[in-house]
Amino acid sequence: MTMSQSTHIELVEQLSRNSRPYRDPLARIDWERLDRDSHWLPETALSLHGIDRFDALPEPAHRALSQQEYLHFVGIDTWIKGLFMERLSRNMQDSSGNTALTRYRLHELREQAGHALMFLELQKRAVTVPYRNPAVSCRVLALLTRHTPVESLTYQLLMLIGAELPDRLNRMLRLHRSEICPAVYDMINLHVIDATRHITQARDAVDAGLRQPHGRRPWMHALVRLAFRRIVTLIFYPPAAVYERAGLKPGLQWQRAAQANAERRCFITACIAPTRRLLAQSGFELDWQ
Repeated sequence: MTMSQSTHIELVEQLSRNSRPYRDPLARIDWERLDRDSHWLPETALSLHGIDRFDALPEPAHRALSQQEYLHFVGIDTWIKGLFMERLSRNMQDSSGNTALTRYRLHELREQAGHALMFLELQKRAVTVPYRNPAVSCRVLALLTRHTPVESLTYQLLMLIGAELPDRLNRMLRLHRSEICPAVYDMINLHVIDATRHITQARDAVDAGLRQPHGRRPWMHALVRLAFRRIVTLIFYPPAAVYERAGLKPGLQWQRAAQANAERRCFITACIAPTRRLLAQSGFELDWQ
């Protein structure tokens, strides 16, 4: 066993120990504090923030959009988690006899499933008429996560991006505790705590992959850029249906306004900057526009 392999095993064992005191997020959230009269996202996190026509609307319109955009965000995150849970569960035995890694993957699956159940409970309590998740049409990401070898550098990079980008938005939201619904804040906080372990493991796996001979392929940068841009778009630019659900009609016009919103672009750039720096350290210089 090489020193690198030994260090990796020590890390996943430590992460598994940290995951042992598990409690179902459904039982940890006080659902009675899910207030429909509160904002679920702060004003600055709304895709239409800074657009005069939207800023002039009454507070209930802002509140409705904050709730619908948060529901959109957790819907996208649930879809991303589903892809990785599906892939990991189909490859539980493909760990080269590494029982430490198998144990960690089981912990991660339990935590990811708990997050997804938490989000589904939120959607159940908040949504009356479901709308089609726009991520479902993202066939490229689905194909990559379902068919790329789990131990490959490509898959680990996809895992890292899929965990990092939602986490960066959650970390920003966590700074605005006084502005959002207490139950939503608790969901965000629980998610950040568990995601820290998932991201730590993914970063270690990416670093290990980069140290392998011929670990980085010539086409990999293009693939990583594609995944990065697609996930950024899915998370930060809601479809027209979200605006319609918030009472902003026609939704397509509001969607186009958000896509042209300079303040939104600044917000996204600031939010994802740590992820871009992290990937740059691994040799992947990425933009998102």
